[in-house]
Amino acid sequence: MRRRAFIGTGVGVVGALVTGLAWAARSEDAGAEAAEREVQNGLEPAGLRTCLEKLGPVAAAHWTEESTGTGSRVPGPSDFFLQAFLTLAPGGVARLLEGYPTNPASLPPVRTAAEATKHWDEIPPALAAFAPSGASWVGSESRTATLVRADHATLCFDRASDTVYLKTVNLHLPHAS
Repeated sequence: MRRRAFIGTGVGVVGALVTGLAWAARSEDAGAEAAEREVQNGLEPAGLRTCLEKLGPVAAAHWTEESTGTGSRVPGPSDFFLQAFLTLAPGGVARLLEGYPTNPASLPPVRTAAEATKHWDEIPPALAAFAPSGASWVGSESRTATLVRADHATLCFDRASDTVYLKTVNLHLPHAS
């Protein structure tokens, strides 16, 4: 009987400890979450150059990365969401789309600043500032499949500004040669 009481108490203590650690990790990650929403520039910090080399020369890159997880302190799966506006060298979008069927496309709506939660199907306001005004977006599912490896990828192209909008879930690194 004493042993059961001791085991029950031990389980309760461990449960409280795990709950406390999860709460502490979530509190610490609140600042990290805000930092994730900040727009990053360039391709090197996230290793994007290697992942996106099939796009050709990138003149400018602006991106955000967010995750569903609560950080590395609490174990569990996380999905990483990457959204970017990439400006290619002149003629880059026309080169990419040559010989591929396209359809009119539209970008996701811009997330309102008042929203406390992240929505994968919305563009963060800070990133939306880098979208070219008056863009005529087109998409090509067949071309997207050849350019980017990810669990999910969407590419929208604007020929006039040579801009690519990229949205991925779990962007994959290329296979090692």
